Amino acid sequence: MLSKGSEKGALQRPRRVYLTQDINVTTFAVTVLLFQPGPDDTTAYVWTDAAGIKRKYVLPPYYISDMAEAGANMRRYAQTARPEFTKALLVNSNPIVRKTFQEAERYYTASKVGPSSKLLPLAGSNFDSRAS
Repeated sequence: MLSKGSEKGALQRPRRVYLTQDINVTTFAVTVLLFQPGPDDTTAYVWTDAAGIKRKYVLPPYYISDMAEAGANMRRYAQTARPEFTKALLVNSNPIVRKTFQEAERYYTASKVGPSSKLLPLAGSNFDSRAS
């Protein structure tokens, strides 16, 4: 797939970039294309650091070209990276907090894949039909 690029009508090939959060190593892919930014497009991040110095980070003008793919990849990433993310967040917590999160994650995982998860929609529909 080729797309008209921003530089003198050159054709640009889609690029795959891999995104993550700073505290884990798991990534997810996003397909992007270059675009010609307009006057209202934000292509830089401006902030003032702790010392009071203004900083600016200029971003290349890319847009996500396949939102369905990006959404599916992000959902898979959220499931895959959850234990890694939780572990990184809790690295300095006390044992009680860590154990509580471990049990919550164990319960969440079991409820999503266990046989009882198939009964919940059925129970919900029975409840809803009686309520109407």
